Formats: sequence, structure tokens, C-alpha cells
Amino acid sequence: MPEKCTTCEFLNLCHGGCPRNRNWNLSGQEIDVDYFCDSYIQIYRYADERMKSLARQLKTRNLKQYLDAGNVEPGRNEPCICGSGHKYKKCCGRLRSELSNVHTV
Repeated sequence: MPEKCTTCEFLNLCHGGCPRNRNWNLSGQEIDVDYFCDSYIQIYRYADERMKSLARQLKTRNLKQYLDAGNVEPGRNEPCICGSGHKYKKCCGRLRSELSNVHTV
């Protein structure tokens, strides 16, 4: 696998790309990255930003529904209500300030 691939933040998504699309050196010593590497990076970066935004919106909406149902807000060091395994203060507790902007359906 090329050096660029081993240090790429998206290696866990593309796995170095399709070997068919890599440019192989005739000596067999160097391997160039997948022909579509730059395109993959653009797509993954675009999707990553949007998925994080969507996850934040969903977690905020779920927290609002949880609190509107009359449930007690967990303490700062208690497990988060979303089931992430993190402490509430490090997870959904950070979203508390955004609750006034959330519209529930």
C-alpha cells in the first residue's frame, strides 16, 4: 500500500482503493495511489461534515424529547442518556444550550 494511504484519515473507509486502479511501477518497488484517490477524499470529507451535523441535530432533538417527557436530566458524571457510554457532560450535556432552537415533530 502506498505511503500516502497509510497516513490518510479515510483509510478505514476506502482501504487503499481498488488495486486495479493503482499505478504500479515497472520495477515493482513503488506503488502509486488509486487513480480516484482525490475524488474519494472529497466525497468522504463532504459526507463526514454532513453526517456529524445530522448526528448533532438528532441527539439534540432526542435530548429535548427526553426532557419534555418529564425525565430528570442526568448528573454531569452519570452515563449519557443516548447510550454512547460517555459521561453526560462530555456527550449530550454539551447540547443543552441548543435545546431552545430545536423543533420536534
